[in-house]
Amino acid sequence: MSTILSNQEKTHNLTTKHQKIAIAMAMVISLSACGDTADKIIDKIDTNNSTKISYINALDDNTSFYLQSAIYNASVYEDQFKTIELMSAEVSKVIQHDWIDGANESVFAIENAITNGSRVSQKIDINKQADYWAVAWSMVDESKLAVFEKKAKNIADKYSVRLLTTSEMTVKQSFSNDNLAITEPGVVTASFDVEGCADLLVGGNEIDLCSIGIVGQSYLAIVSIDGQIVVVQE
Repeated sequence: MSTILSNQEKTHNLTTKHQKIAIAMAMVISLSACGDTADKIIDKIDTNNSTKISYINALDDNTSFYLQSAIYNASVYEDQFKTIELMSAEVSKVIQHDWIDGANESVFAIENAITNGSRVSQKIDINKQADYWAVAWSMVDESKLAVFEKKAKNIADKYSVRLLTTSEMTVKQSFSNDNLAITEPGVVTASFDVEGCADLLVGGNEIDLCSIGIVGQSYLAIVSIDGQIVVVQE
């Protein structure tokens, strides 16, 4: 049986829902000093926002990834916030992250999965209209974390490649000595559009898309100073 609601009823239901969320949020704020109690209240609030996140481990060791809404009082490193553990050069499947209204700020974190050391975290205001990459990488043996939006730029008859490098590197095409760009460590570049599947050289390393790439599609390449390359489709 279907029930058709009037616009007035729909507006009333939506307003009531928002009022319930506002009341719950106010309770959380008032109980923030009682961390465990506030967190239990948060757990009971319906999540109505979501985004999809893929995780990449460009570190040499197994790495655990964590994610929580910043509104929680508990440490992001609690087991309930662990999203996945990845081996070196491993890429996760897409994992959905849900959060409640008014709690867009989220805490991303990583740690060495064996020693529980080398912890890095950062807060990001996430957008439910976007999907994200979360990349664990290192610079001079120091673990780093980069979180940024996925951006597909599909161009017919070309490969589009964005880069994230662990050190400053020059970007060239294999048939030219001219520099296309110089990368900044840990900062994702704009797309480079090339016709050949092995046309792009980064820090002297060939970005080989011939075996996994499909012409007309977009890719992200993580390039380490030691020449290790992780390539994934955007």
